[in-house]
Amino acid sequence: GMVFMESIHLDWSSIYEKWKKSLPPTLYNSEFEKFYAELNEQILAPVIKFFQSGSLKTLVPVYITWVVNMFFKSFESFILKNKTYEQVLQEIEIKKEREEARKAALKLEGREVTENEEEEVEPVSAKDRSELFAFYLEALFWAFGSLIDDTGKKALEKFVRTISEKAGEEATYLLEV
Repeated sequence: GMVFMESIHLDWSSIYEKWKKSLPPTLYNSEFEKFYAELNEQILAPVIKFFQSGSLKTLVPVYITWVVNMFFKSFESFILKNKTYEQVLQEIEIKKEREEARKAALKLEGREVTENEEEEVEPVSAKDRSELFAFYLEALFWAFGSLIDDTGKKALEKFVRTISEKAGEEATYLLEV
């Protein structure tokens, strides 16, 4: 038989797990995983608890899974920078083809080409962390802030500032560019 489960019974982390698997390789590797996990632990999880605490007045009743899903969709649209997933994959393919052409040219010149079987995973640069953090916050305020009244928006902003400052120097997403 078929088992049906409504999304309201899911934990928000299952939505994150699904979302991260949908990202193109340029936006998801082990370094990005650490970065996103840190943001989720230090920002998203406390915001969800705050949102569910009842201290914010929502304009319409919503399930937290819906809000989290909208958050991740918004965040993804920001980090793709107005490109479709297919366009991003096409850019990756073009980069691979250029690298193969470069290696072929080196071989024709008689130069040695080293083949790295494992691709090196580059760390997320400070500039990228800063940009991703800004996109993360923007998506967070759009998803959660759009559902609460003006008083709640101010409270949410104050709460996010407080948890961001508390995370402080431990958080890699706050490192300066």
